[in-house]
Amino acid sequence: MVKELEDAGIKLSSVATDILGVSGRAMLAALIAGERDAQVLAEMAKARMRPKIPQLVQALTGNFGEHHAFCAGCICNASTSSALQSRNSRRVSRSRSALSPASLNTWRRSWVWARPVAEVIVAETAPT
Repeated sequence: MVKELEDAGIKLSSVATDILGVSGRAMLAALIAGERDAQVLAEMAKARMRPKIPQLVQALTGNFGEHHAFCAGCICNASTSSALQSRNSRRVSRSRSALSPASLNTWRRSWVWARPVAEVIVAETAPT
């Protein structure tokens, strides 16, 4: 999770000792849901993190996009079987919307890969 956040320029772990604590989970959930305003995210801090709001604003300023939200959401939900099934269906729909069937078939023929493998690659590498 930390690597996904840092890839987006979000340095939450530099301010919060536990990014999966109550405040961190609330901020992550909001990021995944689409909130991008660092001030709004920082205001979600609870208890001991409240005095760190100015540092949180700076740490939460980054380029967290749709792809990062997708990956972070998958990481957060990866613990249950139903979440894995949901992730698979989101992956398939995302890859199919990113490339036309003709392009996907070209990839599959060119690289002699099975369709699910091509769909995973497209879903993970498609621009957002």
